[in-house]
Amino acid sequence: MGHTCLSPTTRLPVLHLLPRASLDLSGLVSAFAHFYSTTNGPVLLLYDVAYGHLIDEIRERLEEFKERVVISQLNIPDGQLQACGLECDLHRGSNTHQTTLLGRSYCCQSPSSVVYITHRLSQNMLNFALSMRNIQFFTYPRETEKATEDFNKSFRRRLYLVEKIKDAKTLGILVGTLSVEKYLGAIEKMKKLATYRGKRCYIFSIGKPNPAKLANFPEVEVFVLVSCPESILENEKEYMQPVVTLLEAELALNPSMHWE
Repeated sequence: MGHTCLSPTTRLPVLHLLPRASLDLSGLVSAFAHFYSTTNGPVLLLYDVAYGHLIDEIRERLEEFKERVVISQLNIPDGQLQACGLECDLHRGSNTHQTTLLGRSYCCQSPSSVVYITHRLSQNMLNFALSMRNIQFFTYPRETEKATEDFNKSFRRRLYLVEKIKDAKTLGILVGTLSVEKYLGAIEKMKKLATYRGKRCYIFSIGKPNPAKLANFPEVEVFVLVSCPESILENEKEYMQPVVTLLEAELALNPSMHWE
């Protein structure tokens, strides 16, 4: 019940009761017209889960932009798939969208810009911003100056953590979940990437992380938390070593992923 990262699970069926936020749809159309005019390529629409209940109405309001707009879909178990745009694979008989990423699915490998609907500093939005290179990123409702500063600060912090991972000689993999789908595969991939980069790697399963627990392993320079992609640690500044996400670790270690 409430906000969710929509990570698929393996052990238990999940029923999501998502929050419902209101939205100025007329304002969205006006703002989208401006965003749409700044690029000639596909425009990908992403949104927080709290706006999922409005997506049919949003799709109707954005009908005039249908030639280039791609409206993502939330990955909800047993949810009915809907076409995301004119070039959607569902129109060609496919039973899945082309791309599944961070709890969303859509058919657009190379969007030229992204419009993200959110009313807060969204971890999901930050993850998408890190995952996509050379793409214009807009938010609606239009952010205040403070919100922009908060986003830029968080974004720079995460890029800084990517560099810390690159410099580290010893990594610790923290097992933060036993239920998220493919978590074992994620651990194995991190081990291989660390080895490929010539780094020592240790695996820890210590329950919920806290500064006191992790301080017992001073030889570890950076911890990689294997958990939900939107997981954030409370009192982050109290930790002796940085604790990073899988996404940040992949950006640092995987040679096929390079953020400019």
